[in-house]
Amino acid sequence: MRILALLIWIYYNALNQQQVTMRDGDWKVLAKLPLSRIKSVDQHNPHKIKDTPPDRYQVFKITGDIKEKKELSSSHPQKLAELTKKLTKHFEELVHNSHVWGQSK
Repeated sequence: MRILALLIWIYYNALNQQQVTMRDGDWKVLAKLPLSRIKSVDQHNPHKIKDTPPDRYQVFKITGDIKEKKELSSSHPQKLAELTKKLTKHFEELVHNSHVWGQSK
């Protein structure tokens, strides 16, 4: 029996650029977050995250390419569309339902 997991990472303080990543079974999708540099999400900036959707998606099949050397979005457009839709949905749910410390609801 094979168990599939869906994992999402959001890097707001990445070394190069903010990004969001999702692993879905054998596949990984990576997207950039077009934000100005922020150190943390707090009561002063949650609107920046909530109003900025991911873009510039990349797709990798990590079971055969663990180092992510071969980006597959152009050769697998249906997989790109599927993962883009799924990542966007889960990203929006995550950021809109997350608590921001120091902000009263």
